[in-house]
Amino acid sequence: MAFTKPIFPFLRYARPAHFTIAPHNEDLAKTASALNSLIEIPSIFGGGMSKIIYDLSELVWYAEWVKSGLNCQEIDDETEGYFNTEVIYVEYALHMDRYLETGEPKGDANIEGCIRLACLLFHNGTIWEFYPQFGPVFPKPISALRLALATTIPAGFFQMLPEVLIWVLFIGAWSSRFLPERTFFVTELAAAVGRQRILSWQELRSLLLNFFYVDRVHQTALRGLWDEIQLIRIP
Repeated sequence: MAFTKPIFPFLRYARPAHFTIAPHNEDLAKTASALNSLIEIPSIFGGGMSKIIYDLSELVWYAEWVKSGLNCQEIDDETEGYFNTEVIYVEYALHMDRYLETGEPKGDANIEGCIRLACLLFHNGTIWEFYPQFGPVFPKPISALRLALATTIPAGFFQMLPEVLIWVLFIGAWSSRFLPERTFFVTELAAAVGRQRILSWQELRSLLLNFFYVDRVHQTALRGLWDEIQLIRIP
């Protein structure tokens, strides 16, 4: 993962006209609902990031539907080909959105930048299944997120968006399991959870479901992180 601006344009497949995708359970129906609410707030997201959130949500619904084994016989070759290409397109879009049309980097040390990096790590860890196992091989997005948060947290960027911060920190802590950056994410997550007076891992899970989170991939890590957080919060 070069973590640089893609050179070539992406040829995106046309969406199958006959196919619609919807979440197959109540938990998935909440996917990215909190991020979709931010789209309505001026200056948080650019147009590119708003579209990425929608596309990634649909990709998650499709991926979890396929992995659940429910009605997979209904998927035809056109639909499967479309979503297989969407996996690559969403990652491409996340990399492209880090840059202005002039080619200059937007910078990650802002709310949109931190969310973009968290979405990239979620995508590459949940759809591609790169993280956390291959974090030491592809560490750049994790390092970039830590650096961005090290600037934005003390500057108060997330003061009015504490739940967003908790989700971003969770994604950072989960994806950096085998990297030294994990200490930063876990420590900051413990502080953020304490400020919000979250009292159980189930309560934290309910918060995360409103962002990009799926039990299949994240619940074991969540419960382990919760135990770590309790140790950190002991006076």
